[in-house]
Amino acid sequence: MFEQDWTTQGNCATVDPDLFFPEKGRSTRPAKLVCRGCPVKQQCLDEIMATELAGRRCGVWGETSPADRDRIAAARQAQEAA
Repeated sequence: MFEQDWTTQGNCATVDPDLFFPEKGRSTRPAKLVCRGCPVKQQCLDEIMATELAGRRCGVWGETSPADRDRIAAARQAQEAA
């Protein structure tokens, strides 16, 4: 599902991927700092939102944690219902 053309352009391409999957209770801040200013942050967020809608929830993507994405999804659903 992930398209290589944009994923190789991300700030995360040269960082240890484990940073984006912190253990439960650990901070997501270090990963989010890598995402900040990333040229493909929106593509990353769009991709994970589509994937999570299919039932996958994990890691920091597009400068968001699963909890952040829950809030985004809820806001989108509320907007669609209005």
